[in-house]
Amino acid sequence: MSTFSVDMMSFKLSHLTSVRQLRDESVNDYIRRFHDIKNRCFSVNITEKDLAGLAFNGLRSHIKERLEGYDFFYYYSSALESFGYRKPKQRVSRVS
Repeated sequence: MSTFSVDMMSFKLSHLTSVRQLRDESVNDYIRRFHDIKNRCFSVNITEKDLAGLAFNGLRSHIKERLEGYDFFYYYSSALESFGYRKPKQRVSRVS
């Protein structure tokens, strides 16, 4: 019974800002865990770009240094699509 109540607990924005990548956690596992916590933040209204920024801030420092200059929002969005959290954006093909 106590496990159920913990699983259904709602989190706040402060929970998201405190999420940090674990020492031996891959970036993909960290993003998946971050997104799972975000899904428990029922009252938080935040853009995807801001979520990506919060997730980036929680990465281990040596990984942030490697990603400097890259568009982390693109990586974050692509990871969510590959995990099945959202449908891939449909590409429009032009017919001439």
